Amino acid sequence: MDEKIRHQGENLRGKPILRVLFPIVISILALAVSFVALYLSQLRPAHITIFAGEKINIIHFREGNYGFSITVGFSNNGAQSATFERFEVIIHFPKGEKHLLEASYYLKPPFDINKPESWESEPVPVTIASKETVTKKIVFRSSISSGSDFKIDEPGKYEIELIGWIIGSLRPKHFHSLSINLSDDNIVDLKKSEALLSITASKWEDWGPRRLTEAEYGKIQH
Repeated sequence: MDEKIRHQGENLRGKPILRVLFPIVISILALAVSFVALYLSQLRPAHITIFAGEKINIIHFREGNYGFSITVGFSNNGAQSATFERFEVIIHFPKGEKHLLEASYYLKPPFDINKPESWESEPVPVTIASKETVTKKIVFRSSISSGSDFKIDEPGKYEIELIGWIIGSLRPKHFHSLSINLSDDNIVDLKKSEALLSITASKWEDWGPRRLTEAEYGKIQH
């Protein structure tokens, strides 16, 4: 019996250890890959990216109040869907005042603020499914009762923060910031009733259609 046990021990010592461990390692790696694939395809929470378009419309409505029209894109890189319950913007005025505007309605082509046929709907919740991109043109409008409390009558730089409430979240999330510069002439134009002013966001001001300098071309290439 002792001789038999001794021979079995010699046989085990003679086997390469990799021959024993290799199948175990492969099994562990395969299981890990399966878990990662399951997480990315089914379990990963919604991951929302929001971006605003280049142009921002500022409107002076016939009723006397003001508003902003912003094209917003929503992209979901997660595996689960997300639903936005509502949207708002915080407007930072040049002299430091801050105002909150709620979404008033969505627009559809042709984007004519004053034509009801351009209104898509009231600001209903928006659901973004997994790997989906949704685009909305949102009108944020001050209330008529706000009167003189909200007027776009100062030249200078306006900061705009886009925030949203995702269903299931207790607090709003800040998603995007942009700014616009309004000149004295812009303010004069906005004082007219039913004025509609299209302004390029500050980050894109230097990239309008024109001849590029060598330095600008170099930035694009590198």
